[in-house]
Amino acid sequence: MNNVFEKSPENRQVPQHCRVQVSALQTLKPRQWLNDEVLDEYGRLIMERSLKHGSDTGFHYSKIHIHSCFFFTTLSKQGYKNVARWSKSFNTFDLDLLLFPIHTTNHWSLGVVDFKKKSIEYYDSFGRENPAFFKLTREYLRSEWLSKKCKGAFPDRIWKAQCRRDIPRQSNSWDCGLFVCRYMECLSRNGSWDFAQNDMSFIRRRILLEICCGELRAFE
Repeated sequence: MNNVFEKSPENRQVPQHCRVQVSALQTLKPRQWLNDEVLDEYGRLIMERSLKHGSDTGFHYSKIHIHSCFFFTTLSKQGYKNVARWSKSFNTFDLDLLLFPIHTTNHWSLGVVDFKKKSIEYYDSFGRENPAFFKLTREYLRSEWLSKKCKGAFPDRIWKAQCRRDIPRQSNSWDCGLFVCRYMECLSRNGSWDFAQNDMSFIRRRILLEICCGELRAFE
């Protein structure tokens, strides 16, 4: 995979089946902010793994959907009508987890809707809060409820909101996207937080390898 990081553009090479442009993969180099293309592809691989291994004995993969990095920006700026079609192929309320990366002021964070716990959660590797996230997400769920023609009124009162504090934190200014990738991966398999800031150099290489191979490795 070292060829991806060659200084000369003509010497940079990736496997033919890789869906991510070389310029985007360059953001996996040390001390770089992750590109949305990398986050979206990593999310796709997580969903693909969940679909493939979700019913395997000895594994716990949640029934999840990960929206594009543009989902929350579109929702916040253009409203529900411009994201309604994004869930056309599935019923949001049949999921275990709905995840979506959020980009605000050069920082990546993660929005999570846990349908089993009826919880709207915000994951930020700096520990910041985002009140607008909770308001918009609750409104989105209410609109989805009406759109999917679910029975009865939307059960607004049973949904709780929380900024997750018990998560790994970053200690520099450029690894936020890596933390979002790891949050998503751990949540997708109901796994423990098995990473920290010191692991980020290794995680960059691992994500590069997995994207170039087009597959995430399974966890027991």
